[in-house]
Amino acid sequence: MYPSLFSMVRQISLALAAASVLAPSVDAQQIYRFVGEDGVTVFSDRRPTGDQAEKIDVLNPPPTSINEDAQVRVEKINQALDELQTERRKKAAEEKSERQAQAQRKAACEVAKNRLEQIQLYPPGRRLVVSPDGTAKRVGWEEMQTMEQEAREQVQKLCGSD
Repeated sequence: MYPSLFSMVRQISLALAAASVLAPSVDAQQIYRFVGEDGVTVFSDRRPTGDQAEKIDVLNPPPTSINEDAQVRVEKINQALDELQTERRKKAAEEKSERQAQAQRKAACEVAKNRLEQIQLYPPGRRLVVSPDGTAKRVGWEEMQTMEQEAREQVQKLCGSD
């Protein structure tokens, strides 16, 4: 969604810059400059009576920095859009990473809870413990108490207050 929004804004800004460059030639007309009776300089598209009006050539206006200013503004807008897009991508990556970490913590919590449940399930004297290599051994009461305590601590550590 974001790339299309940015490209649309970029296209609009470029179109506005092009319009500002082309606007004087598209809407060209004759302009007159003269000093009014009150001493104020007036620009008009109507020739005043008398010879005091100066004709201004609108088709070939003197070079101005307006077009350069527009280009600078467009470049600043594009730079700001690029920075915003980079920031949003970074934030999305961080959020994805956090969701993955939460999923891993939740899975580890479930494993710890299952282990505790298995330890508590069997009555004393009949408890079998399966080691990582797949062998099973019968454990005594005290050893089971130690294992149960360790499993509780692991659940508390991984699950918090769940």
